Amino acid sequence: MKNIGLYINTGKRDCFRNAMSIIEILNNKGVKVLSAENIRGLMEHPGLVIDEKLMFNSADCIIVLGGDGTILEAVRKIKNSTIPLFGINFGKLGFLAEVEERDIPICIDNLLQGNYEIEERMMIDMEIAGLSREKKFTALNDIVVSRGANTRLIDIKVFGNENLIEEYRADGLIISTPTGSTAYSLSAGGPIIEPSNDSLLVITPICPHSLHNRSIVLDAKKTIRIETESKVKNVVAVDGQRFLDISGNSIFMRKSKETVKLIKFKGNNFFEILRRKLSERI
Repeated sequence: MKNIGLYINTGKRDCFRNAMSIIEILNNKGVKVLSAENIRGLMEHPGLVIDEKLMFNSADCIIVLGGDGTILEAVRKIKNSTIPLFGINFGKLGFLAEVEERDIPICIDNLLQGNYEIEERMMIDMEIAGLSREKKFTALNDIVVSRGANTRLIDIKVFGNENLIEEYRADGLIISTPTGSTAYSLSAGGPIIEPSNDSLLVITPICPHSLHNRSIVLDAKKTIRIETESKVKNVVAVDGQRFLDISGNSIFMRKSKETVKLIKFKGNNFFEILRRKLSERI
């Protein structure tokens, strides 16, 4: 690898300190280090080139310093879907950002020696009927339909290939990929799905006004349509990064042709990470 990008969460001081160490290691190995505009004026190093366009278009890989939210932010910015990335966790749980601070030196060494695998993660595309501006939005974790700042429940109908699947009266609805099954969906009582799976989607209601609260697991090949009925404005969130007013418009979702390529190091087993991360919260 000759060009490696660093995408840094500027709100976490430890990220800057560790970024400086990573730059030193990579520069000593003859690697050019790129970064994004968000650190301009906050961090300087003679071995660092701030060129966001170059990084997100042609870096050999991108190292993300932050939490899972920072990875989702980086995924949204990447223009070349063949660029792999991995995250160093400075957040809370960190299911996407699997590498811990103590493991940085060994992981950088393994990266440069090619001792890793690429795991492709499924994404979902969303379109909002009648939207005059941007037509398509893509999520790695989830699409969330909610009542926004209002307190009234919303009525939601879910269709799969034009067949009615379920009707909900709830605070909202989460449509999750396997990767997102350990995020908001898990908090709402949804099942955990192995993230390398690329054939399933999970639908989980948020606080439904019902005697049953069950998630539904769907074949990802289906085209999902969601209809909402409410007297107030409803909102759809894309990976918690983009928020859009749906105003009663239909929402369509389907499996994306694009994938996210995550670098996986030996020993980072999903279920081991799952047990460790969740047990730390008890």
